[in-house]
Amino acid sequence: MIAIGADRFRSRAAASPESGAGSGGHVDDIFKRLGIVESMVADIRVQVAGILAVLPYLATKADLKDEIGAVRRDMNDKLGDMDDRLGGLRNDMNDKLGDLRSDMNEGLSGLRD
Repeated sequence: MIAIGADRFRSRAAASPESGAGSGGHVDDIFKRLGIVESMVADIRVQVAGILAVLPYLATKADLKDEIGAVRRDMNDKLGDMDDRLGGLRNDMNDKLGDLRSDMNEGLSGLRD
């Protein structure tokens, strides 16, 4: 059996960060990194909470499809109404134009006489 002296573990080399002994070495690095990870996780939690707060108000693809269909139906109804109105206006203008032609022809025939 080999005897190992206690002084071997108390040396400067044993306490260096490379060996992990002494002032904490690698453990200090791990705690530092863990602190960074914990702060990042806290930030992510805040972001996720914000997303979850907004999520119920966001539309799905199916919602948008339904809304787009409703808007298209409304627009088609309005366009149909406009076509009907324009057709009525066109008929009224043709009637008035016919009346104007008749009046002008009567006036011109009176001048010719």
